[in-house]
Amino acid sequence: MAGPSFDDWIDQLGLHEVRDPHFDKPVYRKAPFGNLTLSADIEKEISASLRRGWQKGGCTYECEKQKAHEDKRNTSVR
Repeated sequence: MAGPSFDDWIDQLGLHEVRDPHFDKPVYRKAPFGNLTLSADIEKEISASLRRGWQKGGCTYECEKQKAHEDKRNTSVR
């Protein structure tokens, strides 16, 4: 008894093929916002932009995580 084919899995999970120049074969991803699928290059650019913003404000990723944790804790106490 054979299971679903690869194409069936892709359809069932709602995955979309993404051609990424950093990989030799296609990558299948779930579209996070409607039909928008981000490539690795776009994800890197978003991350770099966030990092520049944190650093410009005198903060690091760890600093942002701590602030988010404190904000969450402060709002849950109220």
